[in-house]
Amino acid sequence: MFAKRIICVLLSVVLIMLTACSGEDKNDNAQQSPPVTENISISGVWLTCYDLSKMLADGTETTYTEKVQEMLDKCMAQGLDTVFFQARPFADALYKSAYFPVSEYACSSSGKAPDFDPLEIFILLAHERNIEVHAWINPFRISYETSENKLPENCIAKNADYKDFVVYTSAGVYLDPSSLEAQSLVLSGVREILSGYSVDGIHIDDYFYPTTDKTFDEESYNNYRQSGGKLKLDKWRRENINALVSAIYDVVHSYSGVIFSISPCADIDKNRNQLYADVELWLKKDGYADLIIPQIYFGFEHESMPFETVAEKWAGLKRSDNVSLACGLAVYKQNAVDDLAGEGSGEWLKRNDIIERQKLSISSFGYCGYVLFSYADL
Repeated sequence: MFAKRIICVLLSVVLIMLTACSGEDKNDNAQQSPPVTENISISGVWLTCYDLSKMLADGTETTYTEKVQEMLDKCMAQGLDTVFFQARPFADALYKSAYFPVSEYACSSSGKAPDFDPLEIFILLAHERNIEVHAWINPFRISYETSENKLPENCIAKNADYKDFVVYTSAGVYLDPSSLEAQSLVLSGVREILSGYSVDGIHIDDYFYPTTDKTFDEESYNNYRQSGGKLKLDKWRRENINALVSAIYDVVHSYSGVIFSISPCADIDKNRNQLYADVELWLKKDGYADLIIPQIYFGFEHESMPFETVAEKWAGLKRSDNVSLACGLAVYKQNAVDDLAGEGSGEWLKRNDIIERQKLSISSFGYCGYVLFSYADL
C-alpha cells in the first residue's frame, strides 16, 4: 500500500509539472520569481459561497455580472482593497475545474450549473476597480454530511479512485491529511487555479484535522510506524499539515506577484493540539505562508478571549520578516448577542463602534491590516 501511494504521488507530480508547462496559462505571472511580501497592506473581506450562491441564483451571466459590480462598488465605498472569493468550499468548484465537480453554490435556484465562469468574471470586474482577488479554498473538507448515501452522485468521496483517502466522521466527510494522494489532489487544484486565473493569492482557512480521535487516521499512522516512523501521533499530524502548507507555498511561489495566506482560528493552543496547525512555526519560519490572518472574532469584553489580549498575544509571537500578520474581524456579530462571551455577551448590542476600535487597536500592535467576515454582514 505504501509503495502504491508513492507511485501515485510521483505520477501526480509529473502531471502537475506537465500541466504547468503546456496549454494556455491565463495567469500572466506564471513561472517567475517569488513575490515580495514585506510591504503587504490589506483591507479585505471574505466572500462566502453562500454570498455567491445568491448572486448566481438567477442563473444568467447578466444578472451575476450586475450583482458582482454592485458588490465590488460597495467594497470600494467602504475602502476595501481585497476580496477572498470562496472558490472551493467543499471539494467542489465555483470555477471551471478538471479535478472538482461544480459546486451546488454555483448552480441556479433550479439546480442548473452556470454556462459561464463565475471566478473569471469576478476577477475581471475586480481588477478593473484595482481590487485584489484571492482564491479561498478548503483543502480537506468534502461535506458536512456524515454518510455516503447522503452525498450527491458527483461528490469526489464517491469516486473509486479517491475512496482510500476519504474519511467519514461525526463532523462530516474529509480528505485524510496524512494521505499523499489527498495532498497531491489539493496541490493539483491549486496549480489549476494559478495557471487558469489571474488571482492575486491563494488562501486557506482553519479546517485542518476535524477531530482528535485517534481512529480517524489509525491505519495511516500504523503504516507510518511500521515503516520506521518515530513521531508520536500529535507531532505526526502536525507534520502532515506542515507538509501540505509548505507544498502549497512552493506552488504559489512559482508564480510572481501571488501570495499565500492562511486564516487560522484565534486560539493558538487549539490550533496546535486540536486542529494540528502549527501556526507558531508558520509565523516564524520562511516557506509556509506570506500572510497569517487569525480569526479574532471577539469583543473587547469577551470573558475568556478579550479582543485586545488575543490580538496582542498573536502580535507578540516570533515572526519572520517575510511573514505579515493581519486580523480577521467579526462584522457578523454587530447588533447581535454573543452567546459565548459570558458577561460580555451584550457588548455588540450596546456598542456600534467595536470594529472601528478594533482596527485602531491592531494598528497599534503592528498588524498590516484586517479582513472582515463576511461580505453579507457589511
